[in-house]
Parts: sequence; structure tokens; C-alpha cells
Amino acid sequence: MNDESKTVWLTSIDNPFNPFTRFDDWFRFDSFKQYNICNYIARIAIYSENMSENEKDKAIENAIDQIMKLNPYAKEIYRKVTPSSHFEIS
Repeated sequence: MNDESKTVWLTSIDNPFNPFTRFDDWFRFDSFKQYNICNYIARIAIYSENMSENEKDKAIENAIDQIMKLNPYAKEIYRKVTPSSHFEIS
């Protein structure tokens, strides 16, 4: 999954790395903390290889929105981000 092309993504609130520009660092941090966000999104997103990239991106965004809406702990753990989001942890 090449996440650098996505327009939105899900990250943990404690991950200081930008998944759009530093995906490898972001992914290592995410894996170390055992959030497994890529797998979580893949389980929720409904898309197929026959879809266009824009349709896949929309399916991923819909999955992220579902996670944020239906997971009672989502706001304590995750945040929906865009390529221009600020990623430093205070």
C-alpha cells in the first residue's frame, strides 16, 4: 500500500511522523506501538483492484471515518490527517 498518494490517513495521536512524507518512520513507530493502523484500515475499507485510485482513496477515507465514528476510543487514540497536518507532538 503506497500511502504517500492518499489525501487522508489515520494516525495515532502519539506518532510524530508524517505518514505522507515519512511513511517508513511512521510505519515503524506504528508497528512498534502495535497500533497496526494499515491493517485496521484494510479490514474496514471496501474496495477492489478494479476500482480507480480515486475510488480506492474514497473507500479508505470512508473506512477512516467509520473507525473514528464507531470506535468508542478512537478520539483518544487516533486522528484523521491530511498531507498538510502538523505532526509534532507537544
